[in-house]
Amino acid sequence: MEKSHNHDRESVTHLTAHRPFPDLAAALRSQSETITERWMVAVRPVVPSDTDLPSHELRENQSAVLARIADVMDSPNRHGVDELIGNVSPQGLSHFRQRYDVRELMTENRLLRRVIIEEAERVLDRPMTQAEHAALDMSIDAMLQETVYELRRQDVLV
Repeated sequence: MEKSHNHDRESVTHLTAHRPFPDLAAALRSQSETITERWMVAVRPVVPSDTDLPSHELRENQSAVLARIADVMDSPNRHGVDELIGNVSPQGLSHFRQRYDVRELMTENRLLRRVIIEEAERVLDRPMTQAEHAALDMSIDAMLQETVYELRRQDVLV
C-alpha cells in the first residue's frame, strides 16, 4: 500500500512543482493571522468538537498549516513540494487524534480554503489566476490527503 500512496503523492504534487507562486505565498504569509482568526470564527459554530479545543491550540495548528501552504507556493522544485506535503505536522495530528471525525476534517478544510482565497484575493487586489487556484487547491488537498492517510494508518480516524 505504501508504494501506491507514494505514487498518488507524486501525481498530485507534480502539477504544483513546475513553478512557484511567490505573490500568493507572500499574501498567505502576510495574512496568516487574519486567515486563522476568520477561519476560527467560521469553524467554531459548524464543527462542534472544535469548541472543546483551546483557541491557542487551534491558532498554533492553523499557523503551521498556513506556513506549510505558503512554503509550497514558494517552492520552485518538485522535491521541495513533496517534502513539505509529505511531512504531516505533529501538532496537527495531535489535534485530530484527540477527537476527529472525517466529516469535520473535510468541513474545516472547505472553510479554510474559502477564507484563504478571500484573503489572498483581497491582498493581491485581484482575482487569483487559474494556475494559482489550481496550485492552492492541490496543496491543500495533498496535505489533507496526507493527514487522512496518517490518521487512518494510526487507526484514529472515525
